[in-house]
Amino acid sequence: EHGSWNRSEKIGYRITMVKFDDNGNPISYEPFVTGWLQGEEDVRGRPVALLQLKDGSVLISDDHGNKIYRLTYEG
Repeated sequence: EHGSWNRSEKIGYRITMVKFDDNGNPISYEPFVTGWLQGEEDVRGRPVALLQLKDGSVLISDDHGNKIYRLTYEG
């Protein structure tokens, strides 16, 4: 959810995970990566695009902070 810039109440600014059933229909969604919006006005970033790498990590581009984050999993 890229994040609003032209609303009085900011929304988005997070990565949302969508779960699908066996037929490919969306059945639920929940916040997966958050923290780019702190409170009402403190914008730390705006996630734009995701790219999954061969090692399973995910790159997240941020057009507010001009950064690329790498999300990894330790299991």
